[in-house]
Amino acid sequence: MRRSAGSCSRTTSPSSTSPSSNIAIAASPETVFELVSDPTAFPRWAPGFARSARPAGQHWIIENEQGEARIVVRSSREHGTVDILSADDPSQGAYSRVLPNGDGSEYQFTLQFPLDAPDDAVTAQMAVVEAELEAVRALCSSGVGGALPVAAAEDGEGEDACAADQ
Repeated sequence: MRRSAGSCSRTTSPSSTSPSSNIAIAASPETVFELVSDPTAFPRWAPGFARSARPAGQHWIIENEQGEARIVVRSSREHGTVDILSADDPSQGAYSRVLPNGDGSEYQFTLQFPLDAPDDAVTAQMAVVEAELEAVRALCSSGVGGALPVAAAEDGEGEDACAADQ
């Protein structure tokens, strides 16, 4: 089951381009979902995207080197989906899914870029995504990620999402 983050595939619509990447992870889908659906955990696996994240009503405020941004995180434990969208332009964002894969999981991640985004910018961002997916795998597979706060779990359980399978 172990493999690299995989190749980047890309689809194009009339208004956007959507590259995707995926990675196999030696942890249960529940463990991976707990990590990737918790905005307060974004700095642990996607520090370039979010140095910090704090709730702000129906949105989250993330801070990164560009400043602050408002995001919406839509997740479905039942379907294994986590969408991270701009609160100001919900048509732009990241769409991800955690799937069962044998004894572990497969984590799929798709970004949407405006159609006129330069190819080199898209390629550079997808290289960052590949590193982030590797971080998710390392945190969930090794169990060294640390406990997630109780608020992270939709069902109220605040278990250690990266050590739950050990």
